[in-house]
Amino acid sequence: EKSSGKATARLEAYNLTAVVNNLHRGRYTGQVWSWVIDASAALIVLACITGFVLWLALPKRRQLGVASLLVGTVGVFFIIYACVPGQDAKPKDTPATSPSSQ
Repeated sequence: EKSSGKATARLEAYNLTAVVNNLHRGRYTGQVWSWVIDASAALIVLACITGFVLWLALPKRRQLGVASLLVGTVGVFFIIYACVPGQDAKPKDTPATSPSSQ
């Protein structure tokens, strides 16, 4: 408090899961760790692109590669549609109100 000059300190102890989650999200880290996260993401994207290009370069595997890409893309969009609530979703802890009660 400003008037009394007292300060309160709060200590948070994290387990291993919380520490790894914070590192994954870049929370409580610094600018260097943000660059590590960005560089890692860029390398993963590069590896995916080169793998796909190499797959397409093999004539015997080309059809399987394109089919896998399509199935994976449709699968990802399906999972997003099924699992991520839309903007019109109401929070679960808020009771729904009827238009007549407003």
